[in-house]
Amino acid sequence: MRTLDLAATVILVAALVISGYVAQFYPFNRFNNTSTGGGSPQPKPIIDGVIEKDEYLNSFKEADVTVYWYNDETLLYIALRSPGKGWVSVGIGPIDAHYGANYIFAAVDSGETTVSDQYGDARYSHVPDTTLGGEDNIVEYAGNQGLNGTVIEFSIPLDSKDKYDTKLSHGDTVDTLVAYQSTSTNFTMVHTKAGFLKLKIN
Repeated sequence: MRTLDLAATVILVAALVISGYVAQFYPFNRFNNTSTGGGSPQPKPIIDGVIEKDEYLNSFKEADVTVYWYNDETLLYIALRSPGKGWVSVGIGPIDAHYGANYIFAAVDSGETTVSDQYGDARYSHVPDTTLGGEDNIVEYAGNQGLNGTVIEFSIPLDSKDKYDTKLSHGDTVDTLVAYQSTSTNFTMVHTKAGFLKLKIN
């Protein structure tokens, strides 16, 4: 009987040691929604037009715009902090200049936030998806504006099934354009500054 108890104890200790070893080298879940912070899940961003500290797992500043992002199994959450008072945008997955990109344009005007799901229909133009027979697939959005510029938050599906949206898969690194207009909220007005970044989908 004692031999059986000793064997069970040895097996239990070995299992604990092995699980600790595995956790040390594989601390992250496959997706962005879990981190090692004490084993607590990373909360999904709240789309309220306010970027809280550590709300997003990823960020990158380009062309004076800070892009924040996070994804779970089905949605991509993006926040944009622009120094301007006009529109701000991202274009995900361009093929040639603007062409092929899934654009999200957004602006805050007199306290009202406006967003538009657009498609790069040529090298230097973009139009709303709905004018091409597609859909507006922005799930949720919010924005605000202050003395320091404009903040926009929104979420979109990783795969909306709309041919005018870029299909995103876990593990992808996708080219992304970012731009802003310093004063105009008219989405057809040329950008003040634009740049390029790589957006990693976890």
